[in-house]
Amino acid sequence: MNKKLLAVALLSASVFSGAPALAQTDDAEAISAAAKACKANDFKSLFNLIIEYPAVRIAYSAPEIELLTADATSGVEMNSFSSVARAEYHDFPIMLVDYGFAYGPSVMKDGEINPDYDRLDVQLDQGQNEGWSVSWEKARYLYTGTDADEDSEFGTITAYYGDSGMLYFEPTEDCWELRLSTIIKQQPGDRPAK
Repeated sequence: MNKKLLAVALLSASVFSGAPALAQTDDAEAISAAAKACKANDFKSLFNLIIEYPAVRIAYSAPEIELLTADATSGVEMNSFSSVARAEYHDFPIMLVDYGFAYGPSVMKDGEINPDYDRLDVQLDQGQNEGWSVSWEKARYLYTGTDADEDSEFGTITAYYGDSGMLYFEPTEDCWELRLSTIIKQQPGDRPAK
């Protein structure tokens, strides 16, 4: 296992087990880097830090994160709403594994990196109110080794499957904070690539 993958595995294990992250000594530096990203109005850099460092995720989340589950499987959307304190939000859906986005809950299995973890297609979109929506969808990839693969570490998307979701980061006076996490339950089976 390469050092980067091992670091992700150990960090992931600590995040999902509730134990202190091994990168805790780097938390102050990461929070400082996040503040710099905010000052530069650089959401993408902030988001990468939020993915990598649970301490940054907590610092840049609303005190209560709203959780929404929408059910698209029956053709009628049925929603469930709840909220969780930012320090108790352990179901963050997006991780980085070998420079590609992965569905967080699928990455670890029996204390090790699951080789069959779910890869994600992630899109960042800024709204008119300066907030950011981060849409994610589980995706099947085909790595061809050609120029067609240049937009993704995993290759070219061939299909979507499983649940999808969205994170909403609301603008604050000097940055953004995670306000809403949505999971959309989808029909079983593959959906066409876009």
